[in-house]
Amino acid sequence: RDIAGNVLAQVATASDLSPEDVRSFFGFFDLPQKEDLQAYVADFLLDQLMESKEWTLPFLPGVIAKLAVLPGVTNKAMSALRANTSHPTEVLKALTQVMQTARLAARSESSVKDGPDSQLFKDLRSLTSVSTVRSCLIDLTKMDLDGSDSAVLLAFFAEMLKSWENLEWEQPKEKRGQGESVTLLQSLLAIWSKLLRKGQVSTWSEACVGIYQRLMVIGAPYSLSTLAAVVMDRVLSLGTQVQSDEYNQMLAVVGEFFSSFFSSGVLSLSAPPAAFGVDARFVADETDKLAHGTNILLHWAVLLANGCLESETDALFALCPEKSEITLAETLVNAAVSMEKTLLSSGRRGPRTQRRSDVGWAHSGGILATDVVVGSQVSGVVTNSSKQYGVFLDFGCVKDGKLSVPEGDCKKYRVGDEVSNCIVNKVEVSGKTGSSFIELLLAPGGGGAKAGSAGVSGRAV
Repeated sequence: RDIAGNVLAQVATASDLSPEDVRSFFGFFDLPQKEDLQAYVADFLLDQLMESKEWTLPFLPGVIAKLAVLPGVTNKAMSALRANTSHPTEVLKALTQVMQTARLAARSESSVKDGPDSQLFKDLRSLTSVSTVRSCLIDLTKMDLDGSDSAVLLAFFAEMLKSWENLEWEQPKEKRGQGESVTLLQSLLAIWSKLLRKGQVSTWSEACVGIYQRLMVIGAPYSLSTLAAVVMDRVLSLGTQVQSDEYNQMLAVVGEFFSSFFSSGVLSLSAPPAAFGVDARFVADETDKLAHGTNILLHWAVLLANGCLESETDALFALCPEKSEITLAETLVNAAVSMEKTLLSSGRRGPRTQRRSDVGWAHSGGILATDVVVGSQVSGVVTNSSKQYGVFLDFGCVKDGKLSVPEGDCKKYRVGDEVSNCIVNKVEVSGKTGSSFIELLLAPGGGGAKAGSAGVSGRAV
């Protein structure tokens, strides 16, 4: 058995073996009536795997999931899965399988309390504790879940969410949303948020509706404000990786999603009545609804502070009660200032102007000005922006195009900023000198309608 354990460990951690060539080695764990021997070998194998964070064999997580139901191996098998950082889809499948088995074991507690498998059932039940579930979720954040299969990720999340739901059902309504319930839900939603992916904004609405319906089974106000905070963080993170068009699409989906929260009756934006004789429990519930409703507006404000279309701020401001207007404006402006400082200190925010190079403003490799079609739609990168000369974009032509914007708007554009949805309005080429002038206009609803941090702050004020 020592030799068997050593061979399997060497095969499992080797980097130069084909998965199909060695898969049959692990059929050892499927042999009948070998449980004691299998548990010994599994323990040896798992020790080796826990030292290696990157597994080269994609089927290993599935093997480890089977080992979790061997007596004395359950906790080590779970630890090995959590320590692995490769093959996210396979790991999620394996963890889902193990947790489903653990939950069944928890339901069978009374029937096997004194049986021969009592220790195995005890080990499996321990996996359903809140602390173990949360530790598992935290470990998973170290893995690249963005590359996992969406359906597998959703199935894993749905299984793990049962821990939070069970915890909440055990609590009286007035005590929900306290202590470990909040931290557990935050960890769960951080995993769920990986379903919101760049390049797949068309799938976001379905994902948002699904999580909303699931949370409404409990109907706790804090669950929606927690969800809003997680979505805010996710979108801000993705916003640094995508073009402005896609970011606008993200904000539109999320804005509609946040607005829908207030039609459920779970949240409120009105202060509870202060009349004599009003039930104290009712006042406490309404106060809680107001607090979490206001928090969602503030998360929304932070999300828009980096720049957005005017329709997005209109939707936010329309929901804001008069008494909360100052708080909302302060939150948005402070977030905008903070983001701008971060961009400046990191060097990601460019200057408004740059010096003319020795070869002039022409770009080699671009299309000729004579080939630019009036009326065509283009996108470009700001090469210069000043009140005196205006805003110029490199849109793939040998000659920069001048973006026609009001004089006061020039300060909104900096070198390196991307501007989308522009229309070529005019192309003039001199037959004598060969010089050219190209004028660009912002298309209705295009990138130019998007205000930056300063513009959004101005709207809020």
